[in-house]
Amino acid sequence: RRPSDFLVKTIAADGHGLLARNISGDRELISQSTSAALQATSLIVAPIRHEGRVLGMIHVYSSNSQKELSQLHLQVAVAIGET
Repeated sequence: RRPSDFLVKTIAADGHGLLARNISGDRELISQSTSAALQATSLIVAPIRHEGRVLGMIHVYSSNSQKELSQLHLQVAVAIGET
């Protein structure tokens, strides 16, 4: 499973993490080939960096509309990605 091409390009270009809410059905933010992601209501994508270079990405999805991902979750993901 992977984030959409749009998200991959966005994170690779700017190097910042992204939190998106209310994404249900948004084909630009969720990969069409990922059935679990299609049910997601929020997501986080954060870069994995080493020495300033983006090596990969962390992506987290939530499908529980009562417990959407938050700014705190984004901060944790970004901190994890800083190697």
